[in-house]
Amino acid sequence: MRFLILFGLLFLALNPTSFAKGSNYYKDKRIQIELVSAQDIISKGDTAIFAIRVTLSKGWHIYWVNPGDAGEPTILEISTNIDPKQKFVPLFPTPSYKNTEGIVTLEYKGTVYFPFQIFIPHTFQSDSLAFNIYSKWLVCREKCVPGEAKLSLSLPLGKEIPKRYVDTKVHDIFKQYPKDTLNSKIEFSEDFANLIVDANFNNAINSVIIYPITEGLFNLEQKLEFRADDKFLKIKLPMLQYVWGDKSKVEGLLEIEFSNKKKKYFWLNVVK
Repeated sequence: MRFLILFGLLFLALNPTSFAKGSNYYKDKRIQIELVSAQDIISKGDTAIFAIRVTLSKGWHIYWVNPGDAGEPTILEISTNIDPKQKFVPLFPTPSYKNTEGIVTLEYKGTVYFPFQIFIPHTFQSDSLAFNIYSKWLVCREKCVPGEAKLSLSLPLGKEIPKRYVDTKVHDIFKQYPKDTLNSKIEFSEDFANLIVDANFNNAINSVIIYPITEGLFNLEQKLEFRADDKFLKIKLPMLQYVWGDKSKVEGLLEIEFSNKKKKYFWLNVVK
């Protein structure tokens, strides 16, 4: 099971969670969280693109939905006044692998965008689009600090949005996310899982990386073995020595680098 470094555990025990409620952004000396829009005007009938923009101070990092061998997953949930009961979970960008003496973590540093889109019906009764955002994270450097925030923001419809809430990078970042899902099967043995992806890549693959959303199954430290032919991509995934994750629901993100050095990303739909 994943674990925190001993010093991190001690620090978490002695330091309560920071908490902000009802403001339109959160900021401390380690992390800043805010909602930004891809467009400067949003109107009824639009499918609008937004993002939660997270800015981390130098040297600090947060974690992917599967943090790896240490840390805690970052949680981001959005609701709006279109349907307060409907929860949106933004897209999580591809994380970075970090191997610290055999402890592999999936991390974010610097500025990270978590985009999402919302359709605003023509029948929507309000003149503004209101957001409620719940976020929870663990931010780490030499020590780890948990954080939690509830943010609220209202943006006018059919009028220019204040510039501080507009970030033109969001639209291009949203387009970078994988749109394709690859169907695959998985077979488990004691030490390995064999993933068979139904796709023809004509052997023109340099490398394969899997970012498993499902925790507690795979040994992230070991390099993957793979073989491609004109029907399938077959990947050998080393298992953890002590498996604690759910084998019945395996999800992940697949990164493939081709011989021309270009990379493509796919969501994996895995069935046993």
